Amino acid sequence: MTAKSLILVLPLFTLLNAEASPLTPKHLTLGVNETDLGVRDGLLDNSDDYRHSFDYAIAAGWTLAPKLELDVSYEIPALTQDENRPSVSGLGASVHYFLSEGRLQPFAGLALKHLSLDAADSGIDLPGSLSGLGLKLGLQFDFSEHLFGRMDATRMEGMSDDLRATQYQLSLGYRFGSMQDVASAPERAVPPTIVEAPVVVEPPEVIEKPIPMPEPVVVVMPPDHDQDGVITAQDQCPDTPPGMMVNTVGCSPFDLALSGITFETNSAKLTSSSTAILDRIASDLLPFPDLKIEVQAHTDDRGSAQYNLRLSQLRAESVRVYLIKKGILSDNLIARGYGETLPKYDNETATGRAKNRRVELHFLTSEN
Repeated sequence: MTAKSLILVLPLFTLLNAEASPLTPKHLTLGVNETDLGVRDGLLDNSDDYRHSFDYAIAAGWTLAPKLELDVSYEIPALTQDENRPSVSGLGASVHYFLSEGRLQPFAGLALKHLSLDAADSGIDLPGSLSGLGLKLGLQFDFSEHLFGRMDATRMEGMSDDLRATQYQLSLGYRFGSMQDVASAPERAVPPTIVEAPVVVEPPEVIEKPIPMPEPVVVVMPPDHDQDGVITAQDQCPDTPPGMMVNTVGCSPFDLALSGITFETNSAKLTSSSTAILDRIASDLLPFPDLKIEVQAHTDDRGSAQYNLRLSQLRAESVRVYLIKKGILSDNLIARGYGETLPKYDNETATGRAKNRRVELHFLTSEN
């Protein structure tokens, strides 16, 4: 073996003798290759084929995962082949994926190789080397936990020339670790924990002390002067009569605009749809006989201010009279027309004017 060959082979043994790591088990294979060389013509055909040659291969490998391994190989020419055959040597690396488990395991892989070609003695005109990427298919049989055999074929295409090569290999391998090491590799990488014998310590004597009773917590509720459930600090209507329903800010729900109350044009006569709304309002007011309500009527700014004021007063009176007929005490209802003096919307638009023509009920407190 030449000095150059030794330089290339020694790293393989160095890697195999390295300290165990999570990439165990490691293995070593020895094999024989038959290499067929040819000049690429089509996808599968060759325009010219050379005599096949034989070489020996040694490979070191590492199992990366239960079905995945990496091999690094070195090839040297066979000593017994004829002189008229090309001599093949070189380096390669391949990744194998095993397709099943058990003693007989088919596998597929990718190989990257650089082969030196020497045809000086055979008289064949060949390039000096072939660098290529190949597809590998093979079958492995485990004779035991450590000993296994393989046969595989690699189809390799040259990357910088028109050469292609097909290599058929038979090899025998020895696995230096167990396949069970792969699954447990992360755990083996953790240093073992030294478990010391427990020291028994007698617990100290516990003297029970009576648990003191907690002092009662006095909860001071914020003031609610009108007793309507809304504290005075948040009550916008602090004088609501007792027992009256209020909204979230403490005001009567009747303090609202009566949406849908309409009258005939330029008249204080209620429409039929308005009386239906007032019937519902009256039934809601009857449970509160002490509630005092101001019936407010408003108009838009069309027409004279004096006319609008008089029309709004008549409309407010019309609503008051209807509610009295439905059972509301007359002393609890005040009618007041405001004409066009309190607009809430823009009188320059038809929509705004329609909204300004409205009737509202307002709850009267002791301050009104």
